[in-house]
Amino acid sequence: EQGQGGEQGQGGEQGQGGEQGQGGEQGQGGESGQGGSSSEDVKPGESNQNQDNTQANTDKKDDKENNDKKAQTEESIVGVKLSDLTNGFVFTDKSSGINYEVNKDGSVSITKAIKNEAEVVVKDYIVVEGKKILVTEIKDDAYKNKKKLKKIVLGKNIKKVGRRAFYNCKKLKVLVIKSKKLKRVGKNAFKKTNKKINVYVPKKSFRKKYKKLLKASKISNKAKYTYSKKMLK
Repeated sequence: EQGQGGEQGQGGEQGQGGEQGQGGEQGQGGESGQGGSSSEDVKPGESNQNQDNTQANTDKKDDKENNDKKAQTEESIVGVKLSDLTNGFVFTDKSSGINYEVNKDGSVSITKAIKNEAEVVVKDYIVVEGKKILVTEIKDDAYKNKKKLKKIVLGKNIKKVGRRAFYNCKKLKVLVIKSKKLKRVGKNAFKKTNKKINVYVPKKSFRKKYKKLLKASKISNKAKYTYSKKMLK
């Protein structure tokens, strides 16, 4: 009967533990090698698209660097430091004859034009110690009663034009709006300007929008709204 104890030989079934050899199926983990097939999974044109995206990012970086270099080479406003640019700080750019005020967001507004010129270009930005500071607003009465003013160009970053900003500029016949960000034009901002004033908008689709926006400014009802690439240069 002890021979039956030989049934313990069935313990050899533990040899089935050799089924762990199926663990060798982990060799299928070699399918991870299919990860290498990622190159095979790339759809036609995706590679080119990725290259285009990479190039676009490179171009943007280059543009930023070029703009930064340009700002550094442009003449900074004399007598003003970056540390001065706190909310409400007022200063004068003597070279252009413009008074500026610093806004809460760090941009600046034109508060007063000292000179009386026939043509005026409101800058996209000014430069202080090599850094660009956006010009986003023209305050109330800033260009009021400028008798010589015939043409005004509003920069790309102008969001607001204050009340009576160009009031009684009787010779003002050309208004070029480069900004696509203009949201508000104050009451009487263009009252008593030339009756046949020409308004040039940044896009064709902006004609109706800006016509409505300028209505409160009391601009002439005969004002002509036009899109012209040449005038926007």
